[in-house]
Amino acid sequence: MEGATLLADAEGIEIALERLDKQTSLYANTVPRGAQAWEISLHTPDILASGLLTKAYTLGYVLSGREDYLEQARYWAWTGVPFVYLVNPTEAVVGPYATIPVFGATGWQGSWFGRPVQWCGLVYASALHQLSEYDPQGPWRQIASGITATGLRMAWPVDDVDRQGLLPDYFLLESQQRDGPAINPGTTQAHVAELFDAGTIYDVQRVPGTGCFIHAPCKIHQVVKEDEVISFSLDGWGARQGLRAYHVLVSGWSGRRPDVIVYGRDEGTDTSKGGMPASVEYLPLSKLLIIDVAGPVSIGIQGWMSSAGTSMPCMRRVRTVPIRGSRRYPVGSQTGAAGFPTRIRAFEG
Repeated sequence: MEGATLLADAEGIEIALERLDKQTSLYANTVPRGAQAWEISLHTPDILASGLLTKAYTLGYVLSGREDYLEQARYWAWTGVPFVYLVNPTEAVVGPYATIPVFGATGWQGSWFGRPVQWCGLVYASALHQLSEYDPQGPWRQIASGITATGLRMAWPVDDVDRQGLLPDYFLLESQQRDGPAINPGTTQAHVAELFDAGTIYDVQRVPGTGCFIHAPCKIHQVVKEDEVISFSLDGWGARQGLRAYHVLVSGWSGRRPDVIVYGRDEGTDTSKGGMPASVEYLPLSKLLIIDVAGPVSIGIQGWMSSAGTSMPCMRRVRTVPIRGSRRYPVGSQTGAAGFPTRIRAFEG
């Protein structure tokens, strides 16, 4: 799903969404399992699976705008909540928002109850952050930030010279001890910016009606397409780091190299207020547009032509067709009381 947003290839997107639909037809309304088969049996409920599925369906929504994907993302996000300590299990500092990796054991003997593995929860938290953008009424951002904060508390302190800043493989709540190998803290670092209200280090947004996607190392706002102009605003890399330079990637850009104008954040993309031409690299074979900017800005990309790209398969008009007598039906169909489909979604065009 991530690759589909980077390549912005219509056929690749269609294949990715077909795989997601297959996932739904097989596993909708079930239990998150099977994400840590290197040491955990496949049947074991697993927060890592909750995170991966939440992210997959959220990206499916980004790719297509289909509400059924967003509903599935919500479902899988809720399946991860039982793994999170929402009430402190001890009276110690580390406890709330610690995350149990699985409801089971390694090799049927090494139980993980009461032994949080925070990196698993942090993968889940990352997916919650992305979902919260499209489902702001849910508790996702609060849970995700709590998991990140607890990850920071679990990290080895600075007075441990050999392991300072690293994340323990697991944490013993009752004794408040870090244990297991010292591992890469990247899962903790990924959303520290959100925890301290300092922006975000990655965002992706679909450009409506174009088949293009914008990727940036900061929050992307107000993505609009009007005639031949695509405009959007950026918070800037680091959010509080002034005019630090960074790159913006637009994937799926076909046709000629466009004119890209950079405006001050408060100016919007009003051409009457001037703006400055941006440094742009265009890779036509890869359909990638790389824009160099610095600090919080608004950007106007001029020169989009409807013939330059094609509408993505997932955006085709949908109609419903009545069917009877088969249990083999894709996601999105309506079912009767007996579980048999009564209508099925069909794409036109």
